[in-house]
Amino acid sequence: MQEMELFLLQKRGRKSAIVILGGSKSKLPFLKRCKKTGYCVILFDRDENCYCKRYSDYYFRIATNQSSKIVDALERLKNLRIKGVLCYSSQKDALITTSIVANRYSLPSFTKKAVTNTYDKTKLKAILIQAGITTPPYSEATSLSSKKLSLKLPVIIKPTEGIGSYGTVIIRSKKDLEQYAHIMHGDSLKQKFIVEKYVSGKLLHIDGFVQNGRIGIFSICDKKVIEINNTPFTEGYVLLNNSAERFIKSEVIKILQKGVNSIGIDNHLFGADVIMTDDRKVYVIEIGFLMDSKMDELLSFAGIDPYKVLLNIITGQEQIRAKKLNNNYVYALKFLYANSLGRFIIKRKFEVPKGLTLKVSWEKQNNSIVDQPRSIADMLGKLIVRSKYKCPWSKIEKLGVQSFFVKSTGGVL
Repeated sequence: MQEMELFLLQKRGRKSAIVILGGSKSKLPFLKRCKKTGYCVILFDRDENCYCKRYSDYYFRIATNQSSKIVDALERLKNLRIKGVLCYSSQKDALITTSIVANRYSLPSFTKKAVTNTYDKTKLKAILIQAGITTPPYSEATSLSSKKLSLKLPVIIKPTEGIGSYGTVIIRSKKDLEQYAHIMHGDSLKQKFIVEKYVSGKLLHIDGFVQNGRIGIFSICDKKVIEINNTPFTEGYVLLNNSAERFIKSEVIKILQKGVNSIGIDNHLFGADVIMTDDRKVYVIEIGFLMDSKMDELLSFAGIDPYKVLLNIITGQEQIRAKKLNNNYVYALKFLYANSLGRFIIKRKFEVPKGLTLKVSWEKQNNSIVDQPRSIADMLGKLIVRSKYKCPWSKIEKLGVQSFFVKSTGGVL
């Protein structure tokens, strides 16, 4: 096993194991839940310095897209019973490997086809429409010429391949379109895009789980979005309490159940973006395998345990429902971005209004060079807030600005 650089910290008496694909920091809460429940952990990641390596019982230096090598490595661990395969990743190949490995050991999972369905927006749209689910009108883009667009402005342009909002832009004028075409190196497109009608309304995000085809809802959020250079970025979320979300649930849960089943998502967590218009019409924007970015941390802060839920699902234990939110509090998450090129300075002390409980975590190091974001991965950090009172988003925004500043250098760094 030397060529795979096996890292062994075997615990005596523990014969049941969970396979975890990917060892980044975001996997740590899932790994800790596995260990707390009494499982040993077999970790696969091509980076021998991955964050979760030191917490695992077995580590293999194998990339998460190398399914045959992963199965071969597991076959050599004769003293262990594989009880579940866990993957919480936005990487398409890692999810496909999860399906292959889980199927090898006859464990609860999903199909490879379901993964490809969610990573191709054209295919996803077609599936939803065929299931009778309303989505914004769209067309496939073969040109960025305004004369060749089949939809009237404003429109949203997004890459066909991938999940989430990466590469998405809002086009409101011909000038916006010309600038975007210039960025994309002219009129012809090297990659496929879809052009989607811009629908006004309340943007909601729903997170939940699926087990044996049946969905459960963790939460419904008011999703906040900011626009930087025509690109929409998730600014944060406010969890709607049980009374506020009751009507919305009745409207969307049947839609999401039909959508999840049509796509083939099963035995995993899921997330969905929908727009509810003023006349209460629901447009489904996207449904995918993952909850939205950092939502697991917000839910955990609010007393909901998505880590335990996913572990129960992959090991075949019945997960009937998720814990409900406490109506006495308002929970919110705010992402922090740089507004200019400069040096990132963290303020060690800043005023927190009474009635708020605050958790601050940073993704970038103090005194590092930062710039306006190109994706959510460029966030400086995040605030997770619990309030005893109805807390306006403007107060949370102000709190975010107070926690740091970007010092402009006035020149090339």
